[in-house]
Amino acid sequence: MAPLSHAEALAMIRRIKAVAILEGARGRERADIEALADLLVALGKFAIANRGRFRALDLNPIMVGSSGVVAVDIAIEPIVRDDMVARAAE
Repeated sequence: MAPLSHAEALAMIRRIKAVAILEGARGRERADIEALADLLVALGKFAIANRGRFRALDLNPIMVGSSGVVAVDIAIEPIVRDDMVARAAE
């Protein structure tokens, strides 16, 4: 739950089943887990700053490379209030 500290984000990441792959298991390059944690913290800040403006937020997939992270696709489902609909219809 937001807000999320960097340390909390790292702890969440380290609890996922695939963390060994992120850490370089099976001959893979180590992923930038710090950048992933930064993304989670920023996402929490965004959610708080925009509370009440969206119903759902979907980042899929999130690609974590050796030197950074990218959300390839982001979908936001806004909350549409009756007064907003009425103004749009005018």
